[in-house]
Amino acid sequence: TDNVNNVFIIGVGGFENVYKGFINGGETQVAIKQLNPESQQGLQYLHSGAKHTIIHQDVKKTNIFLDENWVAKVLDFGVGLTNMSQTYVSTVVKGSFGYLDPEYYRRGQLTKKSNVYSFGVVLCEILCARPPISRVTEKNKISSECLKKITKVAMSCLHDDGIERPSLDAVVWGLQFALQLQESAE
Repeated sequence: TDNVNNVFIIGVGGFENVYKGFINGGETQVAIKQLNPESQQGLQYLHSGAKHTIIHQDVKKTNIFLDENWVAKVLDFGVGLTNMSQTYVSTVVKGSFGYLDPEYYRRGQLTKKSNVYSFGVVLCEILCARPPISRVTEKNKISSECLKKITKVAMSCLHDDGIERPSLDAVVWGLQFALQLQESAE
């Protein structure tokens, strides 16, 4: 991005600018989002000692960022906190087409399992190497055992009934196992 030079801006969002950049010595073109320093979005963070559950409301691949150390960060939180006794937040349905939990869409009740559903869609995007509403893209290279495991994890996230979806911890465990299967196949 030439140190986030404004001549490389390719898009402007409500909370960030999007820059054209290059990695791998200029071989790979990428899009880089940088939060606006005045944005309230930049003040949101999670820590392990939190007493409340944060429900994202718009989990999708474009809200998962990589920091300067290539560590994934989830941004653009849409819904605040719930107390420990609440199981859902009643809200006007918001989010991105293709990622919305069908229960949330029908009832207007956002739950932790709504995040799981949306993340399952992201996993399907990774598996298929295509967005949820596009039909054209390249094939990806993956071992058959890894593919089966990720497919099983993704499908479990996409249960229509939220109570049937796994916890995010179970999803992470399944993905770590899938990575081990891929690495052993290589």
